[in-house]
Amino acid sequence: MIKKAVIFALSFGFCLTSMAQNIYVHTNDGVTHVSPLIDVNSITFEENEMRLNLVSSDTINWNFSSIAFLEYDQWYVSVPDGLILDAAGMKVYPNPSSEIVNVSYTLLADSEVRAEIYDLKGSLIYELFNGGQIAGEQRLVWNIGDSGNVINGAYLCKVQMGVSLFHKLIIISR
Repeated sequence: MIKKAVIFALSFGFCLTSMAQNIYVHTNDGVTHVSPLIDVNSITFEENEMRLNLVSSDTINWNFSSIAFLEYDQWYVSVPDGLILDAAGMKVYPNPSSEIVNVSYTLLADSEVRAEIYDLKGSLIYELFNGGQIAGEQRLVWNIGDSGNVINGAYLCKVQMGVSLFHKLIIISR
C-alpha cells in the first residue's frame, strides 16, 4: 500500500514569504541540501521517501533513513535590547517527529511569551503557551496527540516574545 501525503503547496497565507527563505535537508553523510522556498512547489512523502517537487517540475528525493534533520529559515521581526535568543536561536526537535516536539530557547530578560502551532493554511492547531516567562532557558513540549487529529505534514511553530516573532517549520511523520 502506497502512503502519500502532500506536505504543503506554499500557500502560507498569514506567513511572511519574502526574503530568501530556504528549506535545509541535513543528511547523515554531513551534507546540507538547500532549496529556496520560492523554487519549491510542494513536499510529499511516499513510502519511505521525502520529495521536494520543484516549480521547474524537477524533483529532489531522499530516503527517510538518510535524513538527519530538516530546518527552515527562522524569521524574526525585531530583537529588542535585553530580549534575545541564545546564539543558536530557537530550536525545535526532534524534527521530523511522530509523537512529541520540544521547543527551546533562552530569554535574557523576563517577557510575555505566546507559542502556537499552525497548519500551513494559517489555522491555529494548538496553543503551547501564553503567559509570562522569566529570563533563562525555556522548553515547551507539544504532545502531538493532545492536538486532536494531527495528520502527517508540515506545521509552523510561532513563538512571540514581546515584540519579537519567530517561526520554525515542524514536519510530522507517523
